[in-house]
Amino acid sequence: MKKKEYAERYFVFTVGLFLIAFGIALSIRSGLGVIPVLCPPYIASLVFGSVTVGQAVIVLYTLFLLVQMAIQRSRYSKRQYLQVFLSSIIFGILIDATNVFTQHLVPTHYWHSVVLILTSTLFIGLGVVFEVTSKLLLLPVEGLALAISGAAKISFGRVKRVFDITMLLVAVAMAYFFGWHLLVEQGAMREGTLVSVLLVGLIAGKIQSMIGPRITAWLNRHNEKDVVLDNNITVITIAREFGSGGHEIGQRIANELGWSFIDQQLINKVVCDSGLPTSFIAQYEQNMSVWQRIWKNMWMDNIQPVEESFSPEDRLFVAQSKIIREEAQKGACVIVGRCANWILRDSPNCFHVFVTASMPFARRRVMEEFKYEGEKAYDEIVRINQARANHYNYYTNTHWGAPNNYDLCVKSSSLGIAGAVTAIMRAIKK
Repeated sequence: MKKKEYAERYFVFTVGLFLIAFGIALSIRSGLGVIPVLCPPYIASLVFGSVTVGQAVIVLYTLFLLVQMAIQRSRYSKRQYLQVFLSSIIFGILIDATNVFTQHLVPTHYWHSVVLILTSTLFIGLGVVFEVTSKLLLLPVEGLALAISGAAKISFGRVKRVFDITMLLVAVAMAYFFGWHLLVEQGAMREGTLVSVLLVGLIAGKIQSMIGPRITAWLNRHNEKDVVLDNNITVITIAREFGSGGHEIGQRIANELGWSFIDQQLINKVVCDSGLPTSFIAQYEQNMSVWQRIWKNMWMDNIQPVEESFSPEDRLFVAQSKIIREEAQKGACVIVGRCANWILRDSPNCFHVFVTASMPFARRRVMEEFKYEGEKAYDEIVRINQARANHYNYYTNTHWGAPNNYDLCVKSSSLGIAGAVTAIMRAIKK
């Protein structure tokens, strides 16, 4: 990585720190509570008047760094020593600076406080996106959670939940010794704390899908190469709506080209490579409910692509991704579903297709293939399409079915299965 690119990544990371610090300052001004990890240092600043919130954060975060170093030992990257300066000292200074800058914000009504706490979650979520997208450093609290998750083989999200609860318990213990008024009257831990727990991760996930790819593209522009799509296609990926016939279309194309068709074989390989039981894979692959997506986003399970910190669902996605890349390197294959178009987005010899269909067409096919009644078929189509969209959107930070994610979008209900196959064959031979 060149010096200029490092400088740009440090810039993005520092912007993230400023946004998070500004959000914290707004939460302090709201009087409705701060994020869990800030509760103990904020109480310390209230108890010891000569200590600022930023100074207390520097002390706490330095402690987190020492524990992280003790856990990771030789695996602790030398570059991460910058956390001491950037993620602790600079972050503490930014918290104090933004706290002074916002001191004129004194809410006179409860709804003023509500606006401030909601705005604070927006800034903190935005800051997290900049921090994570820089792919440079982590805040010590996240770095420690990641270190623990790697050592204990527990998902990052689960560790972060326990970590936040622990910080809240520490704040309660401090209030027990120094006075309960610190929690409510002084605004260290109130309803705003719960709001931040519920909303920061969700907001960060939403913002990440909107601006994360743009920041990444800007940071990676030095390495970009112009790729000209020609007819030297060796891999075709097919994403499809349920009932659109995408699976059959992919099978027919593979047969016509004499290529391998990657579908059930991939599942079998994942079972061997990931160590996950077949029943788990059958239940969770390409399947994520709305509540699962909200829960995982809330705790920012995908904050960093570190495999040791993954939940079983994330391990499944990683295992599938590796196998998809391996099959793509061999070439001459058609891959159905499983975010293959995104996983192989930088491969020049891939052609990505999305197959859609009208509801009557899809419902008729589902009724014929699965013997569902009309209403049951409709419900299954809606449920499965939503589950696929949740899974794709969560792991790719883009939108399932968005035309700009594919080279060709085909409506099988208009062209028919055979017509869709013909259209795709013409496109790849053009």
